[in-house]
Amino acid sequence: FPADTYHHILANGLKLQKIQHCIITHSHSDHFYPSDFEMCGVGFAHFKSSFKFNVYGGKDVYKKTKSAVDEYSLNNEERVVPHLIKPFETFTA
Repeated sequence: FPADTYHHILANGLKLQKIQHCIITHSHSDHFYPSDFEMCGVGFAHFKSSFKFNVYGGKDVYKKTKSAVDEYSLNNEERVVPHLIKPFETFTA
């Protein structure tokens, strides 16, 4: 999530805690910061117990998201759930 996310929250009245699904088209570092998922961990974020943030992306996005989930121990709470999507295959979010 880029540094200007806070601006978008204020300017557009976004409520990030209500976003449960995110499609990431590519994993270039100017668009995708998997280390930000650490902020979804216990002690940083206070979600309802049923909250899940589903991340959909291709192979690189999936691998980087999965790596962050493992590194920050987010897999136990399933707060961030990576989903692999393949070109030209439909999927449901």
